[in-house]
This record gives sequence, C-alpha cells and structure tokens, in this order.
Amino acid sequence: MPEALLFQLDHSRESEVEELCTALNIQTSTTDDSTLAANWTTNRRFDFVVTEASKKPESMQEIAQTVWRKIPNARVIFLADPAKLSSLNRYSFRMLGFDIIPASDGLLELASLLKGSLSSKNDKNFEVLVVEDLDSPREIICAFIESLGFTGVTGAASAKEALAKLKEDPNQFGCVITDINMPEVSGVELTSTIRNTPTLTHLPIVVLTAFGTVDNLIGCLQAGASGFLVKPPKKDDLLREIGRAIRIGGSKSSPRLAEDSDIEALRDALLRKGFA
Repeated sequence: MPEALLFQLDHSRESEVEELCTALNIQTSTTDDSTLAANWTTNRRFDFVVTEASKKPESMQEIAQTVWRKIPNARVIFLADPAKLSSLNRYSFRMLGFDIIPASDGLLELASLLKGSLSSKNDKNFEVLVVEDLDSPREIICAFIESLGFTGVTGAASAKEALAKLKEDPNQFGCVITDINMPEVSGVELTSTIRNTPTLTHLPIVVLTAFGTVDNLIGCLQAGASGFLVKPPKKDDLLREIGRAIRIGGSKSSPRLAEDSDIEALRDALLRKGFA
C-alpha cells in the first residue's frame, strides 16, 4: 500500500489530507517532530511527503533526499494558503524538485496529483541519455547515474550523435542530460531542437553548466529545459532531477520547468539562490 508522511501540517488541514489519503487507499503517518520524521524516512519508504509552504523549501531538502534515495519518483508536496500563494515564489520550491499547490477547499489539486502519481511507476529500467563532448566527465556522470540503480544509461559525445539516437527510437529514453557548452551544437540548441521535434517534445531535459550563471540557465529554460545541474553534479542532485523526469513521464505533464511568462520570476529565484 502506498504511504504518505504528513509533516507539520495545520491540524485542520491535516485531517482533510488524512481523509483524502484514506479515500485513495494511501496509508498515512503524521508527525510534527523533525527528529521522528527523519527517523521514519530513514527506515521506511514513503511515496509522498505532504507539508506546509510556510517553511523555507531548503528546510525539507534532507528529508526529501532520504525519501528519493528509496523511491526516486516520490512526491514532496507543499500546501500553500491560497491567499499567500501569489506572494510565494513557487520556483524556489520547484527548483528543488518539490510540488507546491494551493490548499483550496476540497484539496482538489492535491487529489489530482496523488491520483496521477499512483498510476505512474518507479522504474529502475528508466533509460537516460547523457550528452557531453568530453570523455571523462561523460563517463563519470554515467557511472554516477548507474550507481543510483539505473542500468539504462547511454552516453553521446555530441548533440548530433544524441539526436541520431533519439530519432532512431523516440521512446527509448525517459530523460536527456546535456552539457550546455559543446562545440558545433550547444546544449541550448539541442534543447530547442528536441522541443520542436514532434516525436521528442515530451522528453524531460536536464542541462549541465560549469558556470551556473543566470543568463546561461535562463537561455536553457526558455528553450524548454526541465531542470538543471551545476557541474560536477552531486549524486543527490542527479537523483532529484531523474526522479522529476520519471514523474513528468508518468503523469504526462509539461516537461518545461517554466513557461515564458514565468521566466522573470525564475530569474529572481535563481538570483536569490546565489547565481550571478
């Protein structure tokens, strides 16, 4: 049976979420204690974590990473007061792999999110295409992903080689991880080409940058990237982005981290995170 951790929820909201989970046949464990929550996530497997958006998203990173090591496509969901949601920068949450939704009457959006997640699978056979023109970084990233339990990892030494592999079988790969700065065809151009190829537009694309500048990342996100990693990527960060990609594929949701109308809000969120 799927299990949800309800952590530090407002008591009235906690009851609503418990009732919703019961209706969906999801077992719940509830606590306000951070130590107990950390213990549970270390020793048990949770498909969902539901908490409040009143806390900083960074405060949930350790719990989220522990959950994702066991179930990479588990959802960590922040419920926000509808009256305050517009003032919250949701991209501070989304960049860390979290969902943030309004806790409106009936929790309809939460119900839809839970139902959609229950129908998706956590597939360790999920295949990843890594695009990096330098041999050593490409081999290291592939090895890192394999060490996380994903056996279907393929490397490509150029965007041209990657596109050939993708077009040969558009459904083989569940995710593309690409460097930004490559000769001939850049990661931004590769992202744009994938987004404009009808058989590939569904693919999540994670971009790798050695510089982490706002302009670099905004260019990729405008082209349609799903997320980003700063080189050299950490294993937990790779796991977060692959888990996001599995969720995107399972729910058939938009692979874009941001639409054009949200780019300035995302730029502000990046600047607050220390990107220059």
